[in-house]
Order: sequence, then C-alpha cells, then structure tokens
Amino acid sequence: MTVSNLKQLWGDVTGGIVGSLMVVPIILSCGIVSFQSLGAEFVSTGIVAAFVSAFFAALLAGLFGYPPLHGNCPKTSHAAILSSLIAGIATHHAFTHTFAGNAAPQALITIYIIALFVSGLTQLALGAAGLGSIVKFIPHPVLAGFINGFALQIIVGQIPNLLGLSSFQEILQVIQGKQAFNPYPLCLAIFSCILAIYSAKISKLVPEALLGLTGGTLVYIGIGHFSDHQIPFGAVIGQLPSGNFFIPQFESVIHVVRSYSVLEDWFAILTTGITLALISSIQSLLSISSADELFGTRHNSNKELMVQGAANLLSALFGGTPNGGSPNVTRTMYSNGGRSRYANLVSAVVLLLLSFGLSDLIAHIPLSVMAGVVILNTAGAMDKWTQQLLKKVELRRQPLSNRGELHTNLFMIILVTVLVVTTGALPALGVGMSLSFLIFLYQSKDTVVRKVLHLNQVMSRIDRPVVEKNMLMANAEKIAVIELQGPLFFGATDTLNQLVEAEMLKADWIILDFKRNSLVDASGAITLKRINANMNKAKKKLLLAYIPEDSQIRHDLYGLGISELEAKGRVFEDTDTALANAESELLTQLGFARTVPENLQLDQFELLNEMSADELKILAMSLETHRFNSHDVIIKAGSNDRDVFFLASGRTSVYSTVKGKVFRLISWQAGIVFGEIALFTGRVRSADIIADTPTTVFKLTEAAFEQLSRESPNVAIKLLRGFGSGLANHLASTTQLVHELES
Repeated sequence: MTVSNLKQLWGDVTGGIVGSLMVVPIILSCGIVSFQSLGAEFVSTGIVAAFVSAFFAALLAGLFGYPPLHGNCPKTSHAAILSSLIAGIATHHAFTHTFAGNAAPQALITIYIIALFVSGLTQLALGAAGLGSIVKFIPHPVLAGFINGFALQIIVGQIPNLLGLSSFQEILQVIQGKQAFNPYPLCLAIFSCILAIYSAKISKLVPEALLGLTGGTLVYIGIGHFSDHQIPFGAVIGQLPSGNFFIPQFESVIHVVRSYSVLEDWFAILTTGITLALISSIQSLLSISSADELFGTRHNSNKELMVQGAANLLSALFGGTPNGGSPNVTRTMYSNGGRSRYANLVSAVVLLLLSFGLSDLIAHIPLSVMAGVVILNTAGAMDKWTQQLLKKVELRRQPLSNRGELHTNLFMIILVTVLVVTTGALPALGVGMSLSFLIFLYQSKDTVVRKVLHLNQVMSRIDRPVVEKNMLMANAEKIAVIELQGPLFFGATDTLNQLVEAEMLKADWIILDFKRNSLVDASGAITLKRINANMNKAKKKLLLAYIPEDSQIRHDLYGLGISELEAKGRVFEDTDTALANAESELLTQLGFARTVPENLQLDQFELLNEMSADELKILAMSLETHRFNSHDVIIKAGSNDRDVFFLASGRTSVYSTVKGKVFRLISWQAGIVFGEIALFTGRVRSADIIADTPTTVFKLTEAAFEQLSRESPNVAIKLLRGFGSGLANHLASTTQLVHELES
C-alpha cells in the first residue's frame, strides 16, 4: 500500500470517528422525539431505536453509497412525523378497543415500525423504477413548510422536559399556582445550551451538541454528588434496555397485523409512510447535492433513493427510527479527512461500539439537558431559505415584481407550517400541493408568451432589395411572430388565444415560434385548431415555426391532430423560413413580387451602379460564368480560394456547422455579391454556400482581380466600393442573427 493510500485510509478513519461522535447527539434527540407521546419512560427505548437506525444508515452508505462520501444519520424531523401518527392512532376507538393496558405502547411502537417499513419500501421502489427525479417536483415552499412544522412540533414537544415536568397538564398547574415552579432543570438546560453555543471556540473536533450534553450531564452529576442529590434537577433518561439491540421485529409486526385491521388507521399508516418517503427522498437528494459540490461529482438520484430505502427497511425490520442524508455529517467527515464511503463504514463500527459502551453515561443525562440541546439543534436546523425570505420582507427595498413572489412563497411556507403543527403531515401535504398547483396554473397563464415581434423588430435572413425592405417596414404589423416558452397546456391556452385575437386586428400572418416550447397537450392542440379556424374565416394565415421534422413536438402535434397546417405547408423547421414565407406572400399581396430575369446582367446589380457601360464591359471581360444545380456547393468551408461571385439567377444560402448541427445563416437572391470577404482578409472560408435552386453566377477569380487592378484601376476602385457597401449589409444581417441566437 502506497503512502498516499495509507494517508487516505487514515483520513477516512478520523473522518468516520468524528462523524460518529457528531451523530451521537442526533441519536439522542431522535430517540427522545420518536416515542415522546408514549411518556418519559419510553425515551430510552427511542434512543436504542435511533442507535439501530444510525448503524444501518452508516453501514448502507458505506457499502453502496455515492458519490465518494455522503453521510447518513437518524432524522429527528422524520421521527416527528411517525410520532404524530402513533399519537393520533392512540386515541382512536378501534385501537383502544384492540390494545389496552401495557399492550398499547408496544403496539404503537410496532405501528411506528410498519409505517417506517412502508416509507423504506416506497423509496426503494422509486429508485428501482427510475423515478428518482420525480420527488424533486414537490415545491420548495411546501418542503420548507414541512421542515419548519416538524421543527416547531419538536420544540413544543420538548417544553415539559425543558422545565423538568412530565406533561403540559403540569405546566398548566404551575401557571395556575397549583404546583410550585422548579427553576433548576431550566437553569441546567440553559447552561448546556450556552456551553454548546460557545464550544466551537474550544474545539472543532468534538461536536457542539455533544459538548453541551456532556457538560450539562457532568454538572448534574457533580452537583448531585456534593449535595447528596437534594437539588431537584428532574428526571433523567434512565438505563437503556439491556441485551441485544438488533432484534428482528417480525413477531410483533405479525401480531399487530393480525389483531388490528381497521381500514381507517391502515390508510393513515400507508399514506404517512408514503409521505415520509417523499419528504425523506427530497431532503436526501438535497443533501447529496451538497456532497456533489464538495467532490465535484454528479449523483445518481435513483441509486441514492435505493440506498436510503434499504437503510430505512433494515432500520424498520430491527426496530429503528427513520434515517436520511445529512449535509452537516458529510461536511464534518470531509473536514476531518474523510474522502470515500469507507469513512461511513468506520462510522458504523464506532456507532455499534458506542451503542453498547455509552449506556451508563446516557442513563444519567437529565431530560432537561437533552431537551435544551434538542431545541437548540432543531432551531438551528429550521429551513434556511425561509430565514432568507423573512430578511427580504422589507417592502421598500424590493421591486414590485419581486414582492408578489416573495409574499406567495412566505404564505405557502406559513400555511404548510401551521397545517403540519395543527392537523398533521397528510392534510398539510394535500393542501400544499393543491395550492402550489393552482398558483402554478395562475402564473403559467401569463408566461407562455415570451415576446411578440413585428417586421420592424425582426426580418427574415433573405437579403432583399432595399425597396422591398422598406415596403416590409411600412407594413410591419401585418406579420406577427409570437415566441412561446414553457408548456402550452390547458392553464395557458386562454392567454395565447386572447393574444392572437388581439394581433389579428392588424396582422394577416401570425407565426407561433415553438423554439422554447417544451410540451403541447391536448388542450393546447385544440386551441391551435381553434386559432387556425378563426384565422381562416378572417382570410388570415397561421404558421407554426421551429418544429423540426424529427422532433418530439412535431410528433406530438401530429398525434394530437394538427395535420391540416402541415398539409398546407404552414409548418416550418425554423422561424426564419416561416418568416421568409410570410414576407414573400405579403410582398406579393402588395404587388412587389419580383419577376427576376432568368439571368441578371451586370448593369442590374445594385453594387455596380457607379460604373458606366464601358466600365461594366471591362469588368465583364474579367468574369467567368458558372452554373450549379440545386444542393451543389459553391463555396466549401475551409477552402483557400479567394474568388468573388455575382449571383445572376437562383437562390443560395450560407450554412455553418456548430457542434454537429447545421445552421442556415442567411439566404441570397439574384443580384447579390458574395465571397468578397476572403478577397480582403486572405483567410480560409468559414461557411458553406450552397445553391438552393438551379443557380447561375459570374465568378471573379483572385488572379483576374489583380489583373483588373493593374490594367483598369478605376474599375477596380469602384468595384471595391461596391464590395464595401455589400459588406455593410452583410454585417447588419450578421448583427441581427447574433441577437436572435442570444435570445
């Protein structure tokens, strides 16, 4: 083994050890939350379950995790979901009728395990089916509301322990003066929190929460020793259950399933498990994305879900709590040398040892200390995005366009948070998703149209005579280009329909540009049919642009019944071709359809207007006549010739290949001169020029131009001035093309 490999191995060992130490406070907080509804006597049971979860989370991440290192651990917020589930079921008549006395708590713990099993199975199924990206579609305001709601549930649930009391009823009795207030548990908790907050200045190797727990517990033990335990600091966690932690739960699960078959509660169990799977999956994918930033990798969402699902399945089978990805654990292991998933294996071994070795120390941790640290950690884990939004609430500093989005997001977050706390995860998810969908529909109806352009803003890349361009500019509003974006679906069709009706008041040709469109559903197709029918009645024309022959959107439109426009030649592969078609029809309507002679003579070229008849004869003696068929290459990209071409008949186009795709840059009709740039610069040709139709050109070779310059310098100078005018037109066309490509 090389020195670098040994160094890497040592880094994984140290990173795994420190990472496992960081997980210990998380285990304790998850344990205290998991079964808090069952009473303080079940805190130790919850901690054992959290140790089981931590072991399998680290083990599965170490064996199958990706990218190189992604830390997993028990999730207190996820445990709160299952804790709320069993707290609700405990009050149902069907449950209390089936399980009574001491059998009830164990049955509720088993239901907790069953819901976790459903969650793990759902995650595993999502990953195996390749649906890892679907869970990302839960809106972030909904996810943020869940995170905040669970955090508030945890914080509120720990208030009795923080005060050294057993329930909220005792808090009410203290408020009413029926019971004396004991300040010592609260003071001990505050001391532990202060120690945790300032521990970062003491050591970066030991997690802050662990120092707070340890410090508070040592103070409790020390004061108790010297005061002979006369000071009432409240209850402690107590001795953890003895024996093997990793006991399969098959028998208890089978017993509950056979004894308890009420449809209402089973529906709640299944839906809670699925909801937990979705929330856990999103948080784990967000966590692994932060790991990608550390290592410069790209994660596999499906594989990550399968790893998380398998870890939760094993945790459930052995009586554990929920687990998931943790960016904080990942960064802790990374900052202490961990670089590969083997750091997780080290962490799994250390956690297994700690689960047995820390039993006596954990037993002496006061519940008030534990509650204080849990509240501190939970408050710090509340959604950071929500905190950023709250800082932006200052309306005077926000543009008006941003205020609506800011307020909408905050409203969604607050609503879901309140629903999570007051009604539970399922109603919160249902309301949050439904409201998000309605907001999406409302916003989408105004965003389907990117912009509307007329001929005074955009023209085709056909190089037309100035008189024709001026006529098109004078009738600019006769042609409208509507650029679409995003999906054209039922929520956005009304906006498009209204816009087309408004444009039809002046425009005779409307081009719908689908370049940035991602989807057309059945409602969108019906709207297109309706628009086409209305325009036909009004003697106007609808054109669909940027729908390539082999594209999915063309296939979808054809499958949805949009065949009439294609049959009439109103569907184009790019917007420029559609625009050129509309321009030609408009010019014909205006009486400007050019009847181009079969072969132009030199005196019909605008660039040669300065030359006299004698000078044109001199130039003609220097030219060669060439004829090309359709699709013949006139100029080849990369060639070294310096020839200049006068297009006497037909049409040619300039094509450039970028990243394997061929782009038509511009098209020329008879009367244009091209190829002169190489004559000036001496550089190789940068694009192909191809004949679109049978074409005739007059070619001026480099040798002929040099001879003309020597023998007839006046003719050569006038020719150069004409070339300069042509280059200016080419530059204007190129500038327009750049703007189109950038937009």
